[in-house]
Amino acid sequence: MAKLIVPELQELNYRKKWLENANTMAFHHGIIPFPKEEWKDFYHDWVEEPEDRYFAYIYCGGCEDFTGMVSYRYDEAQDGYVVDVLVDKSMRREGYGTSGIELMKEVAAENGIHRFIAPVEKGNDAAEFFEKTGFVKDRETDRELVYILDF
Repeated sequence: MAKLIVPELQELNYRKKWLENANTMAFHHGIIPFPKEEWKDFYHDWVEEPEDRYFAYIYCGGCEDFTGMVSYRYDEAQDGYVVDVLVDKSMRREGYGTSGIELMKEVAAENGIHRFIAPVEKGNDAAEFFEKTGFVKDRETDRELVYILDF
């Protein structure tokens, strides 16, 4: 059974591992460096002082390890809360992303949030994932599809 765990500062090594893994980040056109000197600022902004955002790891109780991460943040341009879901490439299609969305909806609802927005670059496999988890295509631009989920 999956659950969300807000990580400790020293556990950001998992985020580093996923962001810097070419297979996991293939959908994003490559890795995103996350050097240790950036951890403290990230942790402060996303965990210690998250006025309009949330960040957590998806934890697999059966395998006793983190399998991915989820987040949401308020985006003025989108006028709503944009979600992000990243599951380790080796753990995809096993329900962790779906569980992450469902659990994050509970957290968001407790914070008075009842809509998620998921902008997805055209051609990205994430579009299929968001549709499968109940998101509905709201609009399309030259570069992206924008999905929404009301809950």
